[in-house]
Amino acid sequence: MSAVALVTGATRGIGLACAEQLLQRGFTVVVNGLSVEDADANAARQRLEKYSEQVLFVAFDVADEAAHDILLDEIENKVGPISCLVNNAGIGVIERGDPLDISVESYDRCQAVNARGLFFLSQAFGRRLRERS
Repeated sequence: MSAVALVTGATRGIGLACAEQLLQRGFTVVVNGLSVEDADANAARQRLEKYSEQVLFVAFDVADEAAHDILLDEIENKVGPISCLVNNAGIGVIERGDPLDISVESYDRCQAVNARGLFFLSQAFGRRLRERS
């Protein structure tokens, strides 16, 4: 069984490049995005599956802290213990433009994904590592 990596925000950009590199190095890679059925996910699937069939696409919002442990359990039940987390997911403001016009809703969504989600997913993953050691 190969090592398992979870890469968040991996349907495009830096996350997709990380997933590709991990596959080339023999990892089973779990690709995360908000959707696994949109154009980005479909393009990522075509790009990654040429390296390996050891790719699992899982849709979830990293900002949903209550779902972290449930999702990590589901992933590990399918492909084995996660040994590597590339916590890459991140977003910008809802509407680009003048920083003086950014709404509270937009700011809060950025913080929920880019700070809270990142921290608490790392925490849930870290607890699993500690329990296995």
